[in-house]
Amino acid sequence: MNRARLNGDCPAHMLVFLVTFLLLASIQVAHAQFEGIVESNNLTIDETGSPQKYVMTMWIKTNMIKVKTASSGAIPSSTMIYRNDKRTVWILNDEDKTYFEIPQSEQAQNVDSIPKWPPPDDYEIQKSGKKKKILGYACEQVFIKRADQETEIWGTKELVHLFRAISEALGDDRIEDANDWTDEIMKMGLFPLISSTKIEGHLVESQEVTRIEHLTLSQEMFELPVGYEKENPRKVLRN
Repeated sequence: MNRARLNGDCPAHMLVFLVTFLLLASIQVAHAQFEGIVESNNLTIDETGSPQKYVMTMWIKTNMIKVKTASSGAIPSSTMIYRNDKRTVWILNDEDKTYFEIPQSEQAQNVDSIPKWPPPDDYEIQKSGKKKKILGYACEQVFIKRADQETEIWGTKELVHLFRAISEALGDDRIEDANDWTDEIMKMGLFPLISSTKIEGHLVESQEVTRIEHLTLSQEMFELPVGYEKENPRKVLRN
C-alpha cells in the first residue's frame, strides 16, 4: 500500500486503518462506553515494494480519539487527534511543532476518496468454523476472497463497546452505502483483532491488536500541545 501522505501530513495507511474502524463503528449497541488504549502492530508494503512495520496506538475517550503512528524507516511519526465535540481533527507535526486543523466533515470526504480494499465486486466471505482466544477475547476466523487476493480476519463480538466509542469520537459522517467486505464484517458484529491480506500468496498488509486496556484518560491528552503553531493545509499543498 502506498504510504503517500494525504491532506498535508496525514499518512494514507492511517486513513485506511481508520476507515475500517469507521465502517465497523456504524453498529450502534447498548453497551458501556469504552475508555482506554488500543495498540496494534502493523505492516504494509510501500511504493518501492519494501515492507514497512509500525506501531499504532489509539487513546479513546468520550467523543475523542488520539492516534499516534510510530516512525518507520524514513517516515516520521505522526499524530492525529479527533475531537467530535469540536467537530475538528488536528494533525500534528512533532518535528517542527506545527499542526493542521481540519473540519471533521472535510476529513470524512477525504476518507471516502480512498480506494476500497479489496474492491467491492466479486468477493466471497467464508467462515472457517475455527475459534480461538486472542488477548482473552473469543474470536472466530473469517476469510474474504477475491480472485488472487485473500484477507484473513480473526474477529470478536466481545468488543462491541469499542464500536460505539470509536463511532462517537469519529462523528456521524459515516460512509454511506458501503457495499464491500467491511460492510459484511460490520453486519456480523466482528471487531478484528488480527487481519492480513495476501495477493498471489504474498503478504501485502497486516494488523494485529496487541493491547487493549481499560483505564481513565485525562482530558489534557486530547488537547493541542503547548507551543504548536497552526498551519494552513491548502497553502502547504500549493507549495
